[in-house]
Amino acid sequence: MKRASWTSDETAGRCENEARSAGRSSDKLSVAHIKFGQLRTDCPETLPEPVKIRMTEANENAKLSEFQQELVQLAAVLKGDDVLTTYPKEIGKGMTVIQGKMYMEDAVKRFLEAGRLALDMGANKEELVHMKPSLTGRRH
Repeated sequence: MKRASWTSDETAGRCENEARSAGRSSDKLSVAHIKFGQLRTDCPETLPEPVKIRMTEANENAKLSEFQQELVQLAAVLKGDDVLTTYPKEIGKGMTVIQGKMYMEDAVKRFLEAGRLALDMGANKEELVHMKPSLTGRRH
């Protein structure tokens, strides 16, 4: 992966622009303490193990919670299903946890695949990928 490398003047300019667009004064903003071209040494190299939030295995046959349904709705936008008349009221309502997981994984996979294909065909990398719904379903 290519790393961005900016000069301190460029970074200061970016910070000032961001401060102005957020309505903050940039005169209190300083990036003089940042040393460019060096890796940070104050960050941990390994992250701690996350704390378990549940004591049992997930019930994959349970209906989706309201939050999980909203995640499925977000995935529907990636997949292009947000143009369907059932969006957002019906998408995710009758799904189980495992069905929601599969739907979201497929949505992300298709979105990334479409982005890669667009780049391969010469699309500008700043362009947004607009997905169309697949009403027939696709099997691999």
